[in-house]
Amino acid sequence: EVNTLDATTGKILQTYKPRLNTNIVSIAIEKNVLYAFGLFDMCALRLTDGKILWYRQTNQSQVLGIPHIQNGVLYTIASSDVNWPYVDPKSTSHIEAFEANSGNPLWQSNIIQGSATDISIANGVIYNGSTDGSITAYDMKAGAQVWSKTIAGLSFSGSTGPQIDSDTLYMAAQDPTMSYQAIGIVALDISNGHTRWQYPSDLTAMK
Repeated sequence: EVNTLDATTGKILQTYKPRLNTNIVSIAIEKNVLYAFGLFDMCALRLTDGKILWYRQTNQSQVLGIPHIQNGVLYTIASSDVNWPYVDPKSTSHIEAFEANSGNPLWQSNIIQGSATDISIANGVIYNGSTDGSITAYDMKAGAQVWSKTIAGLSFSGSTGPQIDSDTLYMAAQDPTMSYQAIGIVALDISNGHTRWQYPSDLTAMK
């Protein structure tokens, strides 16, 4: 279930029960509609009266990530790594887009090697990182790749998506040899993926 709270007191004001057959992974809200994602299903619920507007089951072999909604479209990551944060090195992921008013699929990106957990969106472009060390940008209209780069030996798939500030994309880097512990930050040019700086300057995974 999903609760709305009084911001001052924390008192529960309203309780909603999305129609999901799996545990709620995350939610998004736009124009008085709650979008709830489970592991393998999703639904839309009207906040004014709690009515379920639509429900959709998804691929049972891929776990849905966090929903993002822009201009009437829901975007998310779907990953075959169903046991995250215990990473399967053979896992794959892709980005999916759905109509927000119906849940009908619009497009999905090409396969992303490795596990990806979240995305960020800015200026019509979707950005994500993966456990295989790749960082990729996609056009949000059809999922076409804009640019991609790989930094060997590192992972870029933490619990949150890339962070964006103006023309710079910030990625938390993890070490796949140390149970994907965070070890640094990489800053990239948002337009082409070129590395602007990294911290520490000798950022590298343990050998």
